Amino acid sequence: MTPIKKLERVLGDNDPDLTDIVHMRNYCQTIPFDTFYEPVSIIDGLGKKRTLVNFTPEMVNAWVKHVCYSSKVRMINLEEATLSELSQARLIPAMVLIRSHFESAGLACLCQEELRKWIETNDSLSIQQLIPATFLGTSLFRAKKKDESLEGMLLLSEHDKVPSSRLVAALDNFFSTGDPTGRAHSLYGFLCEYTHPNMRALRDHIDIKDHETEGWFHDYLIDAKLEKAHYSMALNALRSSMKAGHSTCEMLHHTQFGYDGDEGCITLPTENDLSVIWDNLAKWPEFVTDEEKV
Repeated sequence: MTPIKKLERVLGDNDPDLTDIVHMRNYCQTIPFDTFYEPVSIIDGLGKKRTLVNFTPEMVNAWVKHVCYSSKVRMINLEEATLSELSQARLIPAMVLIRSHFESAGLACLCQEELRKWIETNDSLSIQQLIPATFLGTSLFRAKKKDESLEGMLLLSEHDKVPSSRLVAALDNFFSTGDPTGRAHSLYGFLCEYTHPNMRALRDHIDIKDHETEGWFHDYLIDAKLEKAHYSMALNALRSSMKAGHSTCEMLHHTQFGYDGDEGCITLPTENDLSVIWDNLAKWPEFVTDEEKV
């Protein structure tokens, strides 16, 4: 039995979170990846932050495609793993995977947000610093502080990082359409409880009985005692991240940088592109009217 079928047995055939997740996954996997060209990066490493020097349409276009496609690939794989773990009633690994999904979705949202700011202000410095920071990861950079032998393994573009708080803030801006409410931060903080070692996230793995006078008796269990609400909570968080991440990736997919004669130019998603993205990915259930519910 597939993970989806197992989850349907728990939640029913018409669970809104699961139905939306299946629809988005089916839709996203029909969209092909385009081949694109990436020139060699020239990076200024003299300042505190590495800055891209050859800030050309070809380079920006390659970066946009990398962000779009890498985020999409990570999200699709994380979704598959999350649904598999959740279908086996393994809530802890499912929540850890959803947290990672939030970060991947947040990267797409951040890049889309910075592109919009650049277009509005014509100030490209933030983008020129973001491109080197997002091209490669930072785990080895952190480890180098404890092991100097790793220094030679790092490329110049691997010396900066994008903090997770910035990724989550970009998600929050997407959720709230530019008027941050803290929803993404709250969800991310909750997911972190399952990721970091602590006792709180293991409450579903404990049988607790009151002591006859004061305190409790605890019996730890390998398998969690999950109810329908646990599955709904996890799937709702995953659906929110998928809507933000995949919607933004599709906007980036339809964003193209090139030349108009000798001048750089940008092609943005058309109204039809945005309409398709809205209908297939971004439409939120909160926007459904009472009449439409009936």
